[in-house]
Amino acid sequence: MSHAPGLDVSNIDCGEWPWCPSPAGPQRQRRFGVVIRQSALNRLHAHGRTSLALEVGGALIGQTYRDDIGPWLHIAGVIEGESARSAAAQVTFTSDTWTHFHDRLEIEYPGLRIVGWYHTHPGYGCFLSEMDVFIHRGFFDLPWQVAWVFDPVRLADALFAWRADQPDRDTVFIEPDVPAQVFAAASAAKPRGWWDRFLRKAKG
Repeated sequence: MSHAPGLDVSNIDCGEWPWCPSPAGPQRQRRFGVVIRQSALNRLHAHGRTSLALEVGGALIGQTYRDDIGPWLHIAGVIEGESARSAAAQVTFTSDTWTHFHDRLEIEYPGLRIVGWYHTHPGYGCFLSEMDVFIHRGFFDLPWQVAWVFDPVRLADALFAWRADQPDRDTVFIEPDVPAQVFAAASAAKPRGWWDRFLRKAKG
């Protein structure tokens, strides 16, 4: 599958991006930084908790900026992936899902754009499977587009940004625009036998 060559946040030319100071302030250390509003994270978590058995996902909405350090990405909201096909270890965005994303983008977030995607891994941790990387490379192949994984059973999150042509786990700053939404950890974690079968399948 063809994609943008040399996907790496260090290659971003942000000279024409709007200048805006990052809310991360002195905590911002890397040249490329990611900030997510707490309200967006609350909505992502709430959507992820709607299913502890099947994966769900959606789009990350925001904008790109630059400051004195370099480029940074602001995630201002999310759009839930309606009409997405869900399975225990996979989520697929259909053409109807993409139509929904763009329709809601115009209504809810005028002036912003799709800056990445999120999906859940209920009970088996925060990583990108081979299929996840395939989706990320095929549909989010701009160097500043990111992937977010949320495990609604373990209540864990991970952000992945492009580095050396591969999605690599990265840090993220949470902008406290609203109080954090607190959940209790789910007790119905996946049985070990399911995890072993998943690993064997993933390894082929």
